[in-house]
Amino acid sequence: MRKVCRRKIWALVNPIEHAIAGAAVTSGADLNAIRFRELSAIEAFARGNATAQEWADLVAMMNMARTMGGSDPACDAARVALDDAKARADATGRWGMTGPGLQAMRVLYANHEAQRTGMARSAYEAACQKTINRVKNMEAA
Repeated sequence: MRKVCRRKIWALVNPIEHAIAGAAVTSGADLNAIRFRELSAIEAFARGNATAQEWADLVAMMNMARTMGGSDPACDAARVALDDAKARADATGRWGMTGPGLQAMRVLYANHEAQRTGMARSAYEAACQKTINRVKNMEAA
């Protein structure tokens, strides 16, 4: 008996719209939510009222930028600033960053914003998944 090709029919999804959405640049509303979290985290560190959640948001931004663009000086400087902030929080109980650390985070944000806005949504989602897998692998080791 010969194999029969059975065509998939997506009842709930229009495949043409789905393909267009994947090839399109990520929508502004989705990116605005991410931008707001990242910028508010940087400002919280600048004002001196940051928490562990803001630190985690900045770590996630740094990991995404490192995955998408490889190792560059902005990522390295931001990593050092985040390590210093974590050491300061462990020692004093307060989250904060130095001036050069804040500047490194702002430069990293600008670089990551350029990476993020210049790629298709499907590529950005693939980079997000790759970052999640890298973090899981680092935690398992």
